Formats: sequence, C-alpha cells, structure tokens
Amino acid sequence: THQRINTLLKVWPNAEPARSRPYETLPYCKYHHKKAKDPSQFQHSLVGDRLKNSEYEIKFEHHSVTSACDEVKLGADEVNQFIKAISEDTRGEFFVDGLPLQFYVGYTYSKEYFLLSHIHFNLVRNGAYLIGGNITYGEPTTLVKNEPVTVKYYYTVNWSEDKSVEPFNRANYHARLQGNGPGLVEQAHWLNIINSFLLVVLFLAGFAFILMRTVRNDFTRYMKLDEMLLEESENDELDDSGWKQVHGDVFRPPKHIMLFSAFVGTGVQMIIVFSGIIVSVLLGLLHPGVDNRGSVYVAAITLYTLAAGFAGYVSCRLYTQLYKVSNNHQPIQWSKCAILTSGLFALPFLCTFAVINSVAIAYSATSALPFLTIFYVILLFFCVIFPVTIIGGGLGNHHAGNPDFPCKVTHVPRALPVEVPWYHQAPCHMAVAGFLPFTAIYIELHTIFHAIWGHQVYTLFGILALAFLMLLIVVSFMTILLIYCYLSTESYNWWWRSLFTGGSSGLFIYAYAVFFYMYRAQMKGLLQGTMYFGYMLMLSYAFSLMLGAVGYLASGKFIRFIYRSIKSD
Repeated sequence: THQRINTLLKVWPNAEPARSRPYETLPYCKYHHKKAKDPSQFQHSLVGDRLKNSEYEIKFEHHSVTSACDEVKLGADEVNQFIKAISEDTRGEFFVDGLPLQFYVGYTYSKEYFLLSHIHFNLVRNGAYLIGGNITYGEPTTLVKNEPVTVKYYYTVNWSEDKSVEPFNRANYHARLQGNGPGLVEQAHWLNIINSFLLVVLFLAGFAFILMRTVRNDFTRYMKLDEMLLEESENDELDDSGWKQVHGDVFRPPKHIMLFSAFVGTGVQMIIVFSGIIVSVLLGLLHPGVDNRGSVYVAAITLYTLAAGFAGYVSCRLYTQLYKVSNNHQPIQWSKCAILTSGLFALPFLCTFAVINSVAIAYSATSALPFLTIFYVILLFFCVIFPVTIIGGGLGNHHAGNPDFPCKVTHVPRALPVEVPWYHQAPCHMAVAGFLPFTAIYIELHTIFHAIWGHQVYTLFGILALAFLMLLIVVSFMTILLIYCYLSTESYNWWWRSLFTGGSSGLFIYAYAVFFYMYRAQMKGLLQGTMYFGYMLMLSYAFSLMLGAVGYLASGKFIRFIYRSIKSD
C-alpha cells in the first residue's frame, strides 16, 4: 500500500526542546506542507506536536532511493541558518504511522559543518503492521559560512521484518531501536529500587517498634495513674505529663478551617490523579509511549475532572464537621469552601501556564498551545470541573453529620508550652519528614527527570508503582511519628502541622529539580528555563498537596486511635 509520511515538521535545539519550531523554518525542500488529518489533535497539541504532510513518501515493503525534491540552491543567508542550527545540535522528528523518528540536521567535525541531506528510513514490520524504525544517514553536504551551495535531498527506505514483536508492544521495541528503551538498565534499576525499598522497610519497622512500645508504655502509665486516682492515693513520683494532658484541646478545630479543608480536599484529588494514572498503565487501560505521546496529559486532565467531585465532598464534609465543633454561630458557608477547593490548584496552574505560553508565543515555538486547545481546557473547567466540585461539596455538607472525636473539646483553650525544644519545632519536623521520603524515591525521580527532559522514553511503570507506594507509606509513618512527638510536648495545634509535615517532600522535589537543571541536564535558554521551572513548580505543588493530605489522614487516624484507647473522656 502507498502511504505518505505524516511529519511533525518540528525541529529544536538539543539543549532547548521547548524552543521547537516548524520544520519549514529551515531551508529544506520548498514543499507546501498541508495540515494532516489528526484524530488525536488535542492530545498531540498538549505536547507541542503539529502533524502536517511532508515531501517524503513511502511504499509499504518497497525499498527505494528517492529524491525528496529538485536541487536546492542555498544562498549565503540560508547556509548560515543551517550552520547555526547545526551548531545548536538541532534535531527534528518525523511521524510514520504514529511512530516518531528523530533525526539530526547535521554535525560538526574539525570545525567544519556537514548537512545531513541523505536520510535512510530503516523500518521494521510484522506482517502488515509497522512496529519500529530509526533513521541513519548517507553522504553529507559540506557547508561553509557565507558561501552558497547546491544541495540534493535524498531519502532511502529500507524494510525488514521481525515476527517476534507483537504490534501492541511496538512502543518498547521502537524505543530500543531509537537507543533509549529498556534492557539491562531496567534489571539494574529494579535491583536499586528493591534495595531502597528493603532499606526503607527495615528502617520503618525499627521506628514502628519503638513508637508502638512508647505508646504502650504511655497507656500503662496512664492506666496506673487512673487507678491511683480512684484509690485517692498520692504519689509525687508518678509522671502524668504527655499527650493525654491535651485531650480536651487536641480536637479543637484549627484556624482558617475553610482553607485547611480545601487543602485536604485538593490533596485527595491529587491522590486520585496520580494513583489513577499508575493503575491505568498497570491494567493496560493507558498506553503511554513513543506512539501515544500526550496520553498521560489527557489522562491527568480526565482524572482531575472526575476527581473534582471527591475533592468537593471531602473538603466540605471536613469543613462542616470542624465548623460545628468551633462553636461559631455563623451560617455554614460550604459553597465558598467548594469554590476555594476548585481553584486551589487550578488557578495557580493556569497563571503559571499563561506565563509559559506567552513566552512560547513570543518565540513562535510549537510548544505554545493553540487558542482552540486553551479554550477547550477553560471550557472544561467552568462547565464541568467547577460544577462537579460544587455538587460534591453539597453532598459532603449533607452527609457531614457530627465528627467522631473520642474526646470533648473544652470551652477554654489550654495554654501552649512557652518553650519547645528546637527538634520539636516545625522547620526541623518538616526537614526530617521531607528528606526521608525523598531519599526513598530519589532513584526513580532521577530516572523520570531524565525521561521527561532528556529526549528519552519512560517505560518502567512497575517500578514507578512500587516507588509511589513506598512514598505514601513513608510519608504516612513519618507524619504519625512526628505528630506523636509534637503532642508529647503537650502542644495540640497539630492540624496544619500534619499538612505541612506530610507535604514537605514537595519542597525537596523542587530543590532536586533546581539541582538537576544546574548540574545534570543540558538545558538552557529563557523559554526552556521558564517551562522547566514553571511546570516543575506546579508538579511539586501537586505532590505537596497530595502528601499533605496523606499526612493529615494518617495522623488523624492515629490520634483518634490513641485517644479512643485511653478513654480520656
């Protein structure tokens, strides 16, 4: 069958992939690049892909050597344009049956510039299905600065067959042909992540044993105290200090109840989004890869939309429960809480995106989203996400009921300790709670950063699922441990602290993003820097919201358990 290649007609400097521009901005063949039919236009536009028909044609199973166009006479300015692109290590990308094939514009050797004007398409099929390919090069054309030259563009098509690869698994096979697929590196990676997992499990098991033993001793001490009080005995040596002393204040609602509830609800929404993406990939419902770029972004938008109702429900239910305990006689404003929840992540993200997209437009980069795509996303927010959040908030308010606190809240707040040791203060707790979870996922984070920002394909989703589970477990336990230590100082304002303690890992993730940009990645330029730091800031913020909610939910369950166990009331 005769097939015309759909090409992205996109080229970009190797160190600035965000500064991608249309293929025709370089003086290749004077071909009229018509827009190609793209059933996944919205998905492709999210990653800056614009499909157009090219001057390259392919016949299935037909080997050929063909001229892409007549001889092209390049003037001095056009030669200098190519030389600049080559000095920036510019690469481009073709799409053949949905598979991207990357190529280089040229290369330098001994201070000479060579234009890769002869391209070999090496394509692999299984029966009637294209399963992979790559691009190699023939004799280059030498370019000299300020000197016109005549260039003849050729392309060769070579076919081979491999029946060992099923068409549905072509993404990994194609990635290997491109030189960045899984292999022995995957085995070593599994070993590293399992070693990290075992170390973290042993570390947590040790701390869990110490915590359980300490709590058990507290229970025994408080029970002895109760028995002696019943016998009306006095014992000056008996120590009644500790977390039991704040039983009348530990469930006192925090300040800024609405904002706190919105943070928790949005964090639950992020839990659904991140875990939903990973589970969808593991179940085969989502197929991210070289032949399905942008699918993760579409999945994230879809899950964020579907989870909006849960965010509204959780935030407004928590808000209503805490508001009832706060003895505030004003009407419950659950609708404002739902509105705040809907915009707590969306508005900062839209503002960040507006800045990044404006810079991309100024650079005429294909990474700038088209107006129609932006319109669809805004329409989705106001017509679906916002109403669904309000509906979820209404249901949460309706089903709130009374909170199941095991202890009554006293009318007069207990005085907080005047002096708290430095190791029990918020900055120290946040540093400890953020660092340990970060070390648990560091290896996987390093791999993901290289995949996202280093022209590589990420396929190790089994390892990612294990690292994600490990992250949630470590954050839960560390928050419980540190909140217990905080309550032991007879301080009771644990609500916001649990949120910040759990979410502090997001700060470490962003700090690593800065380190990665400066010392690991080969990126530069205003647009690339704006896009990198802007989107990494939003990703770190999303992780902080998610892990903050995890920390609050875990420590909240623990606090209810210990106070219910001693029956303080």
